[in-house]
Amino acid sequence: IHSTPGNGTRFVMRLPVTVAIQSVILARTQNQTFAIPARHVAEIIETPQQSLQIVNNQLAVLLRDNMLPVYRLDHLLQLEPTLQAEQATTQKPSNIMLLILQHDTHCIALAIDDMLGRQELFLRDIHQDLRSIPGIGGVSLLGNGDVVIILDCENIFALAKKKPERTGLVS
Repeated sequence: IHSTPGNGTRFVMRLPVTVAIQSVILARTQNQTFAIPARHVAEIIETPQQSLQIVNNQLAVLLRDNMLPVYRLDHLLQLEPTLQAEQATTQKPSNIMLLILQHDTHCIALAIDDMLGRQELFLRDIHQDLRSIPGIGGVSLLGNGDVVIILDCENIFALAKKKPERTGLVS
């Protein structure tokens, strides 16, 4: 910060080459906030629970004449259910929020608990300890200090191929 009385103040910020700002969609599942790179989000829909079907042993939803596989984000990431999340699933919501992810020509639907909006996030290189966690591309902080996990969408697609979702979204 360089300040000269009567002339003004000049702010200089030096950023390492390894940082970036990325547009993300913020979603919440299992009381954890996730950031999904906006370039991978085709759309976000809310659909009735009864519109889900089992097709070829895979949970799916029909969207504009295309059958899309549906996966719970918490199942793909193998998150342990929290007490609040377990209580929420016993309430059996009538509608389900689905985030439609696109990678190359493939699409899948991720079931999430809540959609929090779009935001620009300041990203850094992923920490060495996080590189080995499937589906995680990094972490960042929101303006309020909350930690947000950034998803690696290519890896999410790879996880989805390995783990078919055979059950309904609510226990």
